[in-house]
Amino acid sequence: MKKKKVDYQEVMDLCKDYNETFDKLYKLNTFSEVEIDKIYESIKTYLLDTQICTPSSICETISALVHYRIR
Repeated sequence: MKKKKVDYQEVMDLCKDYNETFDKLYKLNTFSEVEIDKIYESIKTYLLDTQICTPSSICETISALVHYRIR
């Protein structure tokens, strides 16, 4: 059986929207409703509508982020 090489850049391109959405969550530092709405739309479009994540897993992630951001 021949192993197929996986190109890292191809994988990153496939997961670009997913990565950017989580990056926005981790870097969230605003109280602006406009910015928060943009992040919500990104979560809805790229994570929930595509069924990559469940609503409960998003809530768990945000809860974990709060603990790291408080430090």
